[in-house]
Amino acid sequence: MRDELERSTRDELERRTRDELERSKRDELERNTRDELERSTRDELENSTRDELERNTRDELERNTRDELERNTRDELERSTRNELERSKRDALERSTRDELERNTRD
Repeated sequence: MRDELERSTRDELERRTRDELERSKRDELERNTRDELERSTRDELENSTRDELERNTRDELERNTRDELERNTRDELERSTRNELERSKRDALERSTRDELERNTRD
């Protein structure tokens, strides 16, 4: 009877030990899996955020550069046109004055 009790106690102890070990392994696996998932999700979010920021920065820089180039081109064209118009007016006035002077001199 005593042997039977010892065997039963030993078997129960082994079963509990085995169950506890399995539970511990399962808990550790779940913890590791959860940690890896969180790390992976965080890394993906950081990468995505960084990529989005870089893309937005690049797009904004390109837009600003294009706008600045268009503005400079437009300003230069307006300045050039204005200068050409002033030069044409001045030349026309000089011709007119010269022609008037020549007519007055002939008369």
